Amino acid sequence: MKKKGTFIFAAFLATGILAGCSNVKETTKEMDISGFNLGDTTSIGLNDIVLCNDDVKLFVQFDTIVSDSRCPIDANCIWAGNAEVGFSVTYNKELQSMNLNTNPDMETSKSVFGYTFQLLNVNPYPGSKGADTKPKSVDIVVSKD
Repeated sequence: MKKKGTFIFAAFLATGILAGCSNVKETTKEMDISGFNLGDTTSIGLNDIVLCNDDVKLFVQFDTIVSDSRCPIDANCIWAGNAEVGFSVTYNKELQSMNLNTNPDMETSKSVFGYTFQLLNVNPYPGSKGADTKPKSVDIVVSKD
């Protein structure tokens, strides 16, 4: 619950600051929040927040890896497995949590606040070189419905 409170506070703070600023890129750099464009692949590190350059009321945070049962590289598995990850999406000061999956038989995309969020990758892939020590991240695409 503390994570969500911190995220909500950061989102409100960023919204307030951005509302009074003319230079969004400079402000987000100072806050260590990166931006993304609709339709582009965006990489988000675990617990990082990204701001939509096309709509500054939209924030996305990669909260958690719920589970990761993907078949490791060079392993023989019965099925490909799945990585399920959790996000917090804030739009116009409203918060919505959602989970997305890497397995195409599960929910890989979801529509929230009039935007579709599609999970492309969860990094690093199990069994890849340095997977245990590399920072966790996801690749997503966000588009307007």
